[in-house]
Amino acid sequence: MPLAGEVALLDALDRQARRRAEGIATLSVLEGPEALGGTLWNRWAARHARTVVEVSGEDPHAAALGWARALAATRDLGADAEALATFSLTAANPRHTPVLRGKTAHERRVLLDALPPPAMLPDATWALCRELVIHREAVEPGALPDAVRRALQKNLGAGLRALHALVPPGKAPVAWVPAGPAPSLPGLCVAEKLSNAVPALAVACAVSSEALGAFLAGGETRLKALVREGVLEVPEP
Repeated sequence: MPLAGEVALLDALDRQARRRAEGIATLSVLEGPEALGGTLWNRWAARHARTVVEVSGEDPHAAALGWARALAATRDLGADAEALATFSLTAANPRHTPVLRGKTAHERRVLLDALPPPAMLPDATWALCRELVIHREAVEPGALPDAVRRALQKNLGAGLRALHALVPPGKAPVAWVPAGPAPSLPGLCVAEKLSNAVPALAVACAVSSEALGAFLAGGETRLKALVREGVLEVPEP
């Protein structure tokens, strides 16, 4: 059974999650030993039946790709894309619900080419959704579709937002980003890019009190402001 202090921290993480749900980029910065921070993040994820994926703390593109691979390993992205396409196209024209199931790739392409893009989806999201629907059968189960790789390569932020939009709320993996060596803590910069690209994405880092104090010293920046807002102290038992 979690201790009272841990329950309070889990509740604080829930409050941060509600900020993300409102579209506010929120980075969970767990101040204390990395092992304790990692344990807390895993318990919070388990509380909501979410999986945790550790991503690169050095390169934003590698981090996004790692998260995308973890997502593809646990979900049928083609099915998610088909559900989103059906919903958004029906919302645009309630009298006509497109039937995508059971069609060949060519038939899906012809059907989608004949319909205007749904206004409710950003261009990048619809482009990725469309490619995943058309080429659904060409992707091995659990593999990352080439369309996702291309979207992330073309524009990391737009590609990541498009991919995250395919997944029903509360079903995407949460990200754990190693903060890296002090004093630069490069993982915080990577985590900031992920959080700003997709405010709804749950992202966390663990930083020792000493390293965090040194990092926050000096002039203020947007990254430092994001870090300050997300700090939760994880005391040693």
